[in-house]
Amino acid sequence: MTTFRTIHTHDVINAGSSAQSKGGLKHALTVLTTAALVCSLPYLIPSLHPYQPWTLADPLPFIGFFQATSTGPQVAEASGGVSSHAALSHAERTLLNFVPEKAQAPKSTPPHDLGATPIVIPPAEIADVKVKIEDPSHAMRAFYRALSRTGQSEKGAITRISHWGDSAIAPDKITAVARILLQKRFGDAGHGFILAAPATRWYHYAGINHKYGNWKLRRITHGGAKDGRYGYGGVRAIGSSKSFTRLAISPGRTIGNRVSRYEIYYLKGPHQGSLSFRVDGKRKPGISAKAPSWRDAVHTIRVPDGNHRLSLQVSGSVSVYGVVLERDVPGVVYDNLGLIGHSAKRLLKAQETHFRSQLAFRKPDLMVLSMGGNTLVRKYWKPERYRAVFTQSVKRFRDARKSASCLVLPPLDHGERVGGTVRTVPRLLEMKTIQREVALKQGCAFYDIFAAMGGKGTMGRWATTRPRLVLHDYAHVTRHGARILGALIYKALLHGFATHLASTNQPP
Repeated sequence: MTTFRTIHTHDVINAGSSAQSKGGLKHALTVLTTAALVCSLPYLIPSLHPYQPWTLADPLPFIGFFQATSTGPQVAEASGGVSSHAALSHAERTLLNFVPEKAQAPKSTPPHDLGATPIVIPPAEIADVKVKIEDPSHAMRAFYRALSRTGQSEKGAITRISHWGDSAIAPDKITAVARILLQKRFGDAGHGFILAAPATRWYHYAGINHKYGNWKLRRITHGGAKDGRYGYGGVRAIGSSKSFTRLAISPGRTIGNRVSRYEIYYLKGPHQGSLSFRVDGKRKPGISAKAPSWRDAVHTIRVPDGNHRLSLQVSGSVSVYGVVLERDVPGVVYDNLGLIGHSAKRLLKAQETHFRSQLAFRKPDLMVLSMGGNTLVRKYWKPERYRAVFTQSVKRFRDARKSASCLVLPPLDHGERVGGTVRTVPRLLEMKTIQREVALKQGCAFYDIFAAMGGKGTMGRWATTRPRLVLHDYAHVTRHGARILGALIYKALLHGFATHLASTNQPP
């Protein structure tokens, strides 16, 4: 006998609604749990501290992300509570207003023989330099001599500065200020080295519209390149047939508005593809990256001096390190080679022969190293181990290009909150001492930018000034803070140069 069961429609609907409600609740709980886990990571992992959605210094969650643009991660020390307000000192206000909003390029002068016209630096311009570059071994001499030739408009006299650093300089705010001031005084020889593809969203190069796509990246800060080839800027972009890079100079600039030579840094080797180029939409001769063995190479594209757009397209597979934008006129070039998460230890990941070849291609007159912020936040700190690593890193630079000058800068002030105050991270002072000792011992100069910006407690105080000079992490500065720091670097270099001129019987 067959039994039939009657199921009413409302029973089906209720049963379905109950199942859907349980499923929806479960999904909501999963989403909330995941969100809570993600939000907690910046509090648990030191390297993610800059991404904390809320700190005690922020009136509202996430407000730190909408404050003035930063130049990377950091920490500081203040004598008062975080709610107090501090006024800018006269020196800070002067430096803040030292950089003109629209810096005018220097008037061009015809090339002449070195020594024909003395270079004059008014004493008043450097009278306020309190912290000077320490250079007992005359490590800056090569740079000053190059700058002398540039300052006298000697034909082909380009002075190149390459600045390696971490997130403090990666967004090219501090370095852009120093670049503008140097080019305003000594001449604009171009933008310098720019990565084929940025490693992070924080990477920026002032005055350049940078578009790119479909690259696989090998970063020196993460590893991954088994052969140790990371290029001049520490990022190797591995391209396929859809990979491209486009570089255009931003409009409306009076300095940094021209280019007359592009140099493409790339890798040749077996089974490699080719690169094609367009300048202002017009096709230029392409190149093949195929070779019997692996080797670094540079391809040059010359154009009439002016404002141009470069487009680079990959066919097959090619690794590209970056592109140099320069002009064939006397002037200064200041490369920003900052990477988020960089450190002295990570610099050593580059294969040494490859690193030497990159320096030989670029020929910097001054190599600047400013790192240490990422080491400060590590839980375990072994001073002697750090001394060994930093020594090895500085020595690698000195050995790779002995004809260039070398300058070491310690980390900016980094602050940490203790109770109701913000203090300088104690180990920063010990790290600064180690860096100074290593720099001078290895034949480099040392510029104590930590002392120049105000020393202990600066980041805590800068967090309460108007305009605010530091972000909520007490480690990275705002664009206003960057203007002060960039001007400090420029003035320190100018003071050292004036001292050099005086020692060579030129008027300071």
